[in-house]
Amino acid sequence: MKLIKKTALLLVFVSFFSCSNDEETTSLTNNDFNSLGMKSDGKLLIFKNIEDYEKVVNNPSEALQNEVLSEIAKMGHLTYAEVNPITTLDINTINTYISPYFSQLINKDNCIQIGSHIFKINKKNETVLVLEAKYANEYLDLIQENLSNSHIQIYSTNDDVLGLISNDDEAISNKACSEDAAGGRNQGVGLQIGGRLVTLYSIYEKSGIYCSAHYYMYSNATFSSTERAYIQTENTWTKAKCSSASGPSSLPWYSSPGHYGYEKTLPVYKSTKRLNGYHLKGRIRFESGSTTSYTTSFSTWAEIEANSPY
Repeated sequence: MKLIKKTALLLVFVSFFSCSNDEETTSLTNNDFNSLGMKSDGKLLIFKNIEDYEKVVNNPSEALQNEVLSEIAKMGHLTYAEVNPITTLDINTINTYISPYFSQLINKDNCIQIGSHIFKINKKNETVLVLEAKYANEYLDLIQENLSNSHIQIYSTNDDVLGLISNDDEAISNKACSEDAAGGRNQGVGLQIGGRLVTLYSIYEKSGIYCSAHYYMYSNATFSSTERAYIQTENTWTKAKCSSASGPSSLPWYSSPGHYGYEKTLPVYKSTKRLNGYHLKGRIRFESGSTTSYTTSFSTWAEIEANSPY
């Protein structure tokens, strides 16, 4: 009896100090969502709900994107970007390209959890596979795309997948909407300056739970202090499916010198909703020399459009 009393007292003593230590701990654990509604289970990024996910992907500001990526960098799982860094792009395989921002949201298996569902993106097959998080022990079936598992649902990258799984009336209505810009027609152009190759792509990307239209520029060598590169655009225009249009606009962007393996993404549109129409027309403007005396070179235009007035 004395032994039992001593043991009970010890448990109370340990419990008391354990609770005290927990209350004093402020560091983020995998059981806590941060202020952005994100956490990691060590395997993939998890958003508390669809609303929190939409906040960080629906045309976020540069400051918000930087905050999101900073938080993800603290987490223990491997992102798609870490395993598949962009080195060069090939126009023949660009339809499977995943943009820099989204590639840091999904994990090495092309998966992400949003609310009560885990999603796997397959750009090659243009599919999105969905598994309810309560069946997370069947994750291997999801990444292996075992469609004999009745818990796995399959959608198209053309669908508003988040809306469909939540039975959103707008998403169900839009699925039948005749307006569509499915099938990104991407284009790349290059500009050779001495031993340097600068390339620019106009890209429409769709992944079912994420859609973007953007320009992507890459240099394979260092910019010196007398070299400057711009993405020069003309009549940039987008129209979300069954929604109003945005644009046209021209958005030249100045690149800082002195960066090896330079890359820059100029975003035009980011959202969970896919586009009905777009016009992306851009080219490289390269300057060499002082600001008062320099030579200028231009690439040809990289232009893609769908259902566009241009």
